[in-house]
Amino acid sequence: SDGRSCVSAIDGDANEVAVHLKDPDSCRNEIYQLDAFYGRDDDNVKQIFDRELSPLIPGIFHGFNATVLAYGATGSGKTFTMQGIGELPGLMPLTMSTILSMCQKTGSRAEISYYEVYMDRCWDLLEVKANEIAIWDDKDGQVHLKGLSSVPVNSMSEFHEAYSCGVQRRKVAHTGLNDVSSRSHGVLVISVTSQGLVTGKINLIDLAGNDDNRRTGNEGIRLQESAKINQPLFALSNVVYAL
Repeated sequence: SDGRSCVSAIDGDANEVAVHLKDPDSCRNEIYQLDAFYGRDDDNVKQIFDRELSPLIPGIFHGFNATVLAYGATGSGKTFTMQGIGELPGLMPLTMSTILSMCQKTGSRAEISYYEVYMDRCWDLLEVKANEIAIWDDKDGQVHLKGLSSVPVNSMSEFHEAYSCGVQRRKVAHTGLNDVSSRSHGVLVISVTSQGLVTGKINLIDLAGNDDNRRTGNEGIRLQESAKINQPLFALSNVVYAL
């Protein structure tokens, strides 16, 4: 509350950094080993894009798929990092812009899909009525989203027009920690097609926030949402730790 930071980065080698968490109010004193650490600089999202995302994009034009997840507590800045705000573009528009410029050079085309997972159900955010999408597994274990629409994108103005309409359909709510807390997981899929065939795609996922219901004051439907949010996030964290 007084502006003190309880997090400091301990310089390591080029590929690893230790983060020291020392909170005088709660006596927490922990050290985590991370690949990289980004402070609260004005250009930290651009730094994340240049270092973490940009190297993934050429692979999409060579048949690879990629996924980027924003994971963390309610109010920690996931949606800001992914969407951006005002004059500060987030990872989603930065990725779209880079892909479009590469499409011009390679003669490829890009299209987007945008959907949310809310209370274990899937909804298409690019459709006016936000159609529910059926999720099914094929015999090879591949997951398919039946009925998910896609929109061709040739310019950033076309992207912003389609994407901003989808953002407005996404489910948010007031909680004790955030005026517009995302209550669903939002997934933007950018696909690249070359000579009529999909060559690769990138999934940019703005997960709903972990809720500590003692701090958010969630009750009723907010509490039901929270259970549906926290359970898969816990499963995802187990997958990450296992990897």
